[in-house]
This record gives sequence, C-alpha cells and structure tokens, in this order.
Amino acid sequence: MAEVALALGAVDDLIEAYRDANDALVAPIRVLGENGLVHVFQQLHGIKITLGAVPWKGNHLNACVFRFGTPGKVERAEIYCDSALSVGWMRFAIAKELAHLLLEGPDDFLEEPVHYVQGLVDSPLFNKNGGNTSEYVFHLAAMEMLMPWKRREFLLGMNRGFGAAPKIAEHFGVPEALVKLRMRRRFRKKLEAHHQDLEDFLRRPKGARIATG
Repeated sequence: MAEVALALGAVDDLIEAYRDANDALVAPIRVLGENGLVHVFQQLHGIKITLGAVPWKGNHLNACVFRFGTPGKVERAEIYCDSALSVGWMRFAIAKELAHLLLEGPDDFLEEPVHYVQGLVDSPLFNKNGGNTSEYVFHLAAMEMLMPWKRREFLLGMNRGFGAAPKIAEHFGVPEALVKLRMRRRFRKKLEAHHQDLEDFLRRPKGARIATG
C-alpha cells in the first residue's frame, strides 16, 4: 500500500533527524529526554509536546494524543500514557501517539473525541482479523521508530539461536512480543515490500503522483 510506504518515508526522515541530533543511530532509540524522538519531533515540526498519565483505566486503550491549535495548524499536543505499562510497552505507546502526530493531518482530527475514546477503551491494540488499516500504519510506524529499518541487518544478526527474542527486546528497549512479530518471516516479507514501494516512489520523476488507495 502506498499509504504505508509514505508513512515509512516520514518515519525515515524522523530517524535521520534523530541520528543527526545524536551523531549516531544506536539502540535503544531514546523516546524521551534531550534529543529523544519526542524532542527531535518538536524541533522539526514546531509543535510543543507535553506528556502525562492517562486519566482512565482500560483493558487496551493505553495511550492517546490530544492536539491544540488553530484551524489547519497544530501548535501543541498532549500525549497521555498508562503509567502501569512496562517500560517497553510505554516506549511503544508513546511512539505510536507520536506517529499519529507525524502522519495525520487536520482532517483526521476529532473535535469531540470523548465518545470515540470511550468506545475504544476495551478495543484490542492489534486486531488479528486485520482491523483498521490506519491503525496498522501507526503501529508499524512506531515499530520502525524503535527498531529502525536502517538497523535491520544488525537486528537479523541478533536473531540466532534459541532465546534470541528476549535479548533483542532488551537491546532495542521494546516488548518481546513486538520482536517476535517483527521477526516472523511473513511479516518481514511484508515490511520489505513496503520499503521497496517507498524506494520505487522515491525514484519517480519529480511531480509524479502516487495512488494512496
């Protein structure tokens, strides 16, 4: 899907800015703090971001983002995350909300989000039957932020022998479940196809259009 390829391109740009700010791309990728992903995003896009704990308890809706500004322009955002999450899941949840800020435009924002949020409190993060395409994009973008495509050879090199997943998870600072998903052969092939779509798009003549359907 072109939508996914373009999203991965935006993530690549953020990761490049992160590498420039830190003079290296070394795992674990820092999410918070000076020159972390959130800080770099703020510098790139001029959006002030504050973080806090979610004001509710739900089975699966562990984070959200609220945007504030004038029509057509986001000036500041608030990311809320469940403080009961493990460090790895908290990093992933914040990265996913950052992906919403990175990839969504004003037409995607909800002016009255309360009822929508209430309806999602008991919805699963990953829908095994496919789920919402956009949510797939945001989850994938968050994984790419924490396990960057440019580090894939290193990641694959670590994936040797029994018990590799916990070591990879610790190295990248992500949940073990995400590592197992990332290393599935079918998922790897799908991710490779998305990045090939991105490379094909970048080779197109300037001004050429790309279908997003």
